[in-house]
Amino acid sequence: MQKQKILITGASGFIGSALVRELCSLGHDVHIFARPSSQFELMSNLKFTKHFGSLTDSTDIIQALKGCDYFYHLAGAIGYKKSQRQNMFQVNLEGTRACVEAALKTSTLKRMIYMSSVVTVGASWSANKVLDETATYNMKAYNLGYFESKKEAEDLVLKSHQKQNLPVIILNPSTVYGPGDMLKGSRKTQLKVAQGRFLFYPPGGVSVARLQSVVEALVAAQVKGRFGERYILAGENISVKKLFQLIAQKNNVSPPRFPLSKAVMNFIGRICEIFKLKAFDRSSVLPAQMFHYYSSKKAELELGYQPELAEKSIEESLNWSRDHKLI
Repeated sequence: MQKQKILITGASGFIGSALVRELCSLGHDVHIFARPSSQFELMSNLKFTKHFGSLTDSTDIIQALKGCDYFYHLAGAIGYKKSQRQNMFQVNLEGTRACVEAALKTSTLKRMIYMSSVVTVGASWSANKVLDETATYNMKAYNLGYFESKKEAEDLVLKSHQKQNLPVIILNPSTVYGPGDMLKGSRKTQLKVAQGRFLFYPPGGVSVARLQSVVEALVAAQVKGRFGERYILAGENISVKKLFQLIAQKNNVSPPRFPLSKAVMNFIGRICEIFKLKAFDRSSVLPAQMFHYYSSKKAELELGYQPELAEKSIEESLNWSRDHKLI
């Protein structure tokens, strides 16, 4: 592959740092756009150029994008509590707006790759329903901050393609597992499961994507895929109960034994709201009750995406976590 100049937002994160490592190994001229407070432990010994600025300031991003061939926008904020809503809209929506404005003003740019999420596709209350890119978004009535901020951001990107010819490919990863994931704040529960310190499991389900497969699809998107199209990057669809069992089994600890019903979870969320407890609220307990099952057939056909069994992704996650003394 010919050497390209590439800018990445969200490079210090779990997926972003793995993408930087992959692009550096391929010999590209890698640039990252980050906040001055960003940490880069996951990218030690890699050669890349840093640009610091505000994600919501398009002029900062324009400066970093000068002369770039490709632009990966991965930066985002994830959370499920109402208290996190304002920050998620600021980062996910307004940050994406600034990135789009900058991309439209960069004449050298061949393609922008925007990492959205499967939450913009929707979810289901049935384990028998598997969603793909043609699904109608069905989450608006629940008014969940993360879902809504990512959906509005994705709609903005699609509109920019349709109205202003933004050369963009949209990737929608599901729940990604692999080396480094246990450092994420959103993996606190899974870390406790791996340590044998969690007793309960919720009724929902997830689609487990392998980090390396997602990274390879991100790289492939430089030359493959159609502008203005969404591509789901998912994996094996399994219940949260089975997910927790796999994590515990692979680390030789006891899995969570007690099921949490929807009624109990909703009650806990409501009580936490009434007494202003920080642990949960009604918004944070809802996603774990739903089934987030998806098909990646489109990405397999057009991007060469290769989904894996959940067991492989979890093994890679746990091996890294053991090596780094997290479990």
